[in-house]
Amino acid sequence: KNQSLLMIAAAGAAVIGVLAVMQMGLPGTGMDHSTMATSAASGSTAAYESAMDGMMKNMKMTYTGNADVDFVQGMIPHHQGAIEMAKVERQFGKDPEILKLAENIVKAQESEIATMNTWLEKNAATAATSDSASTKAYETAMAGMMTNMKMTNTGDADVDLVKGMIPHHQGAIDMAKVVLQYGKDPEIRTLAEAIVKDQEGEIAFMNEWLAKKGLSVIEPAQRNTHASHEQRGSAYAGWQSRTIKALSGEDIANLEAGRGMGLALAAELNGYPGPVHVLDFTKELALTAEQTSRTAQLFEQMKAETIPIGKRIIEEEAALDRLFAGRTISPPALADATQRIGLAQGELRVAHLRYHLEMAELLSPGQIGRYAELRGYGAQARPN
Repeated sequence: KNQSLLMIAAAGAAVIGVLAVMQMGLPGTGMDHSTMATSAASGSTAAYESAMDGMMKNMKMTYTGNADVDFVQGMIPHHQGAIEMAKVERQFGKDPEILKLAENIVKAQESEIATMNTWLEKNAATAATSDSASTKAYETAMAGMMTNMKMTNTGDADVDLVKGMIPHHQGAIDMAKVVLQYGKDPEIRTLAEAIVKDQEGEIAFMNEWLAKKGLSVIEPAQRNTHASHEQRGSAYAGWQSRTIKALSGEDIANLEAGRGMGLALAAELNGYPGPVHVLDFTKELALTAEQTSRTAQLFEQMKAETIPIGKRIIEEEAALDRLFAGRTISPPALADATQRIGLAQGELRVAHLRYHLEMAELLSPGQIGRYAELRGYGAQARPN
């Protein structure tokens, strides 16, 4: 109980701040996490640095070998770090979408911290078992997050929040997958599953935001550079805890939101812009009122068409997963299930590509060329 109270106090001590180049080691090793390189001089930069420094200090812990307890004791200060980063965004940020994201992070993670504190008060930690498999997995997850969060801040609070929060969220996802593999408490399992789903969805949203701004997205390979020695035999290790094995939480979030997911690259990279990004560049492309109105209509029509198809894909993948999980699969059932999935996937791609085709008809060659430059593709001629 005393250990629980100490963790609660430590979580509350996380200071306000944003991300910079940090020298970090494994949690609990006694290494100094406070050494940071100087980044762009701005109020948000100093605040982000302070927040991350506070989080890293508070996440130093001695593992018990109990996967559920260790998950909670590590996740409380981890969540608190996200909250403090979000508070920096609320103070310095300007982008409405990212400000809304910050509000959602504060609300959701404060609620989860309360749940975890209540659980900790009821569940005393067991004696330390440093050679526990879960301990090694947690240490690996945290080391990976720390490595992936090394960055030089830009001084733009919105960009820095997103680029820091993506690997931060990935760290939470990796920790959640450890407890899903080794934990036993059903309440913690439910919490971990929610964390994976919610934060993979937010990662998808943040990467989409980066892409809309013409910035590099942070790919899964960049967020998961820390696979443990035990997991190197397969890139799929940890995926066994997915609700639908063939779909990540990020995949599900994208399908439910009607996002493109690269399905329209054949159009996008050959001079056929998409309505989402055209709307982002309304001023830069000097869209007329009519063009703006029609583009907004196309965007809404696209969502109305693609979201139901995406949900159908999720349902069909879940059905296929159940057949394998229940060991009731047969060759005819397999053929039927995969044909339905393939049909839905084809319909989804056709829909996304068609809206790029319609979008290109609304723009002048000059606007298409400018769009390509804004997106970082270089000048492109209007398609014939």
